[in-house]
Amino acid sequence: MALDLLWLSLTLLGILQIQASGKIHVPRSMKINLSKIHLESNFNEDRFQGKWYALAVAENTIQNGSDSQFQMYSSTFYLNDDHSYNVTTKRHKGRVCDCRIMTLVPSYVPGQFELDNIKCYPGILLYTMRVSFTNYNQYALIFVKMQFKHILFYEATLYGRTKHLNADLKDRFIDFATFIGFNEENMIFHDPVEECIDN
Repeated sequence: MALDLLWLSLTLLGILQIQASGKIHVPRSMKINLSKIHLESNFNEDRFQGKWYALAVAENTIQNGSDSQFQMYSSTFYLNDDHSYNVTTKRHKGRVCDCRIMTLVPSYVPGQFELDNIKCYPGILLYTMRVSFTNYNQYALIFVKMQFKHILFYEATLYGRTKHLNADLKDRFIDFATFIGFNEENMIFHDPVEECIDN
């Protein structure tokens, strides 16, 4: 039951990698201060909304990116009147389409968001998302810090408006993730998929 609860809480947020075997990867120990993470200046909440595709991900749970079972997923940000986002994430898992919805509320600085109603997610003590860099119409570099009980999870994501990962975006992501403290073993570059994420 405890394992099921852990899986539910963390997969809802897209943080924990569970391989086909069902084995949970223990995260690599890292200490990252949010003040180290760049924040997009003059963040425009309206331009950021809409659909994004996850082109690349780095996480401290990923031990060998080349062997990862992760696939490309889409996240659609719907802007609400109170400046929060409803975020719908879709991915293909096994034979089913997995759809998760969460609400992110603005934090004390533009471009930083916290998980709404965090008490509804047992064990999750902290969830912060930062939009670090974006040009709104092509790419966005996102950083997430989450604490589940006493364990810290970190994620860097390269979002694209299309499923195409060009060399320039790949280099930007590698530089961003490396600066944060990830290494190549923690990185995944997704191949385009059609199942689920466009429906």
